[in-house]
Amino acid sequence: MIVQAARRLVDEKGDQFTTQELAREAGVALQTFYRHFPGKDQLLVAVIEDMIAENAERYAAAASHLDDPVARLRFYIVEILAGLTEADDAGTVTVTGAGDGGLAAVTDGAAVVAATVGAGRGGGRGEADAADGAGRTGTGPRFITAQHWRLHQRFPEDMAHAIQPITDLIARELREAQAAGLLRPIDPDRDAALITKLVMTVYHHYAFAPPGEATATVAEHLWSFCLTGLGGPTPATPSAAATRASVNGKRA
Repeated sequence: MIVQAARRLVDEKGDQFTTQELAREAGVALQTFYRHFPGKDQLLVAVIEDMIAENAERYAAAASHLDDPVARLRFYIVEILAGLTEADDAGTVTVTGAGDGGLAAVTDGAAVVAATVGAGRGGGRGEADAADGAGRTGTGPRFITAQHWRLHQRFPEDMAHAIQPITDLIARELREAQAAGLLRPIDPDRDAALITKLVMTVYHHYAFAPPGEATATVAEHLWSFCLTGLGGPTPATPSAAATRASVNGKRA
């Protein structure tokens, strides 16, 4: 209840809310808040963790009709970065809000990840980060990026735990692809953690980068890089937009 109330306030004003406002939004006494959280930063960690976990579930559901674990892995990477753009078939990298993607997200994405990785997606598409250059309001990529690195300095273990659902999602596909002889990861769990950090880094960079390269191009290049590193074939795949359209079509 408190975390959900905090998410509503974050959607409205980023981290610019008081604990008193939160207590009113949640319908609880201030003392109740402090029984659950030592302070507002710990609450923001919980908000990011909640967003990323939710987004990971949405990613998995959105890709459930793809039979190939490599195709699912590609979808996750492309979808996380799609949280950076307003349009599904992205023209240029444009910072927007949460989006309705299959959670994104961390995340929003790392994308909150990703939550931070993409975890930043979850609301309505087109709800942009506030004009505030620091990205301190809204739950778009800039807010997620700024908060992730600030909180990571204070709570490194908690923030590492927060992005774990994305890592687990990727690791699962790596193990399936390895068992099917489609990819050759060195260590699925460690490789998944590294891929998560790489995707998160790209997401965070483009959250503040000026408009330029198309999001779909960035996503495809990142996917090609990961696929090659995992011992996959030379990429000869459709565009990022086509992948997302295919999945959305199967869900319809």
